[in-house]
Amino acid sequence: MTAHVAVVCTRYMLLAVEERENTDGRSLGELFYLGLDELPDLKYMEALRLVLQEFAEQLRAEYPSEVLLVESLLERFLNDLPALWMSRLRAQKCA
Repeated sequence: MTAHVAVVCTRYMLLAVEERENTDGRSLGELFYLGLDELPDLKYMEALRLVLQEFAEQLRAEYPSEVLLVESLLERFLNDLPALWMSRLRAQKCA
């Protein structure tokens, strides 16, 4: 009896998945996974470096006469980060 119930439940799950893939427009099968394969994985520190670098460029573009102020603010910000983050960001030449 236990084996019969397990087979019936498994069959029901397979049929439910098949029905969803055939009738539900939200399910696009492997398209989601194929799209992810195209995107490179960014490490957290690399993503943070890119965000900080873009922020610094925007500040420099917005306030070109205040370059020294922008640089000192960025330096102070980097100095206030945890030591591990600061060393990794500086190693990647952030801002």
